[in-house]
Amino acid sequence: MKAVARKSEPPKARLVGKTTIEDLSSVTKNSWNPNRMTPFERQSLRHGLVQDGWLVSHALTVWRTDEKGKTRNIIIDGEHRWEEAIALGMKQGPMVFLDGLTEAAAKMLTVKLDAKRGRFDEDALASLLKGVQESLNLETQALDLGIQPDLLSDYLRPDVVAPPVAEIPSGQTAAVKTVPLYFQPADHEAFTKLVRELSEKYKTKNSTDTVFEAVRRAHAAATTK
Repeated sequence: MKAVARKSEPPKARLVGKTTIEDLSSVTKNSWNPNRMTPFERQSLRHGLVQDGWLVSHALTVWRTDEKGKTRNIIIDGEHRWEEAIALGMKQGPMVFLDGLTEAAAKMLTVKLDAKRGRFDEDALASLLKGVQESLNLETQALDLGIQPDLLSDYLRPDVVAPPVAEIPSGQTAAVKTVPLYFQPADHEAFTKLVRELSEKYKTKNSTDTVFEAVRRAHAAATTK
């Protein structure tokens, strides 16, 4: 008799913790958080707390007790929300408490929760923003969305149809130079500052035009030497 292979049961996610509203003074921030925010991101976070309220889905994750039962009450995730809420004078906020964690497990959760939030698909984000553009408040849209003003301007630019490519005469070849552009999120603040300064110098209207103008001038300078 032939044995029938049994299908393994898929792993089931388990719910951990329960959201409650607690005093902000009852918890403290940790000493290991590697996440950093720019001044603009902090300003946008504070603006969101005022404009949208503190959504329960953005509750603080708190390490309440360790594996020996010792009380810790240390924030694992949500330190910046906690700081900005206190700066606004808020007294309470949503929290999820975790018990029985070792210090190593608490530290790893700080990294895990930051790393698993995903990132925007640039084209999909631009399309989404253009779809809701009429509903955006022109004065506060950058703070509302948490996107730097010049970058938001690029996302909201009308789609430009590329002109047809000229046909290359028979027997001739076209030299095409591809220039890869690399951008590191950690350099965002320095990049936007440089683009803003060059935009004033070149009298360009947005960051894309500014970058292209900088490349054009650098190329012209190199070919005239």
